[in-house]
Amino acid sequence: MAVTYPELGHKVKAKIISVQGDCTIGMKLGDEFDLSVHQCGEFCGVFYHNIYGWVTCLQTGGSVPFFEDPDVQMWVCPNPEHSVTIELRRLK
Repeated sequence: MAVTYPELGHKVKAKIISVQGDCTIGMKLGDEFDLSVHQCGEFCGVFYHNIYGWVTCLQTGGSVPFFEDPDVQMWVCPNPEHSVTIELRRLK
């Protein structure tokens, strides 16, 4: 079955910028993922669940006052023993 993701707002890219220990699903430093309100692909489902609202915010043009750059956010996965940090970036 071919899957088509509709265009909506801006593209959002997640990049792994730090890994402490071994990610339980094998994500590695430097890995990049296209994320959207419709798509999480090979990205960790548990982590995606935690950042879904922020992906939506970036994709639909929103901003958050506590981030220095309105197009970039940093988030840490919920696994405290094997922590992965990502940079979410809105691509205009």
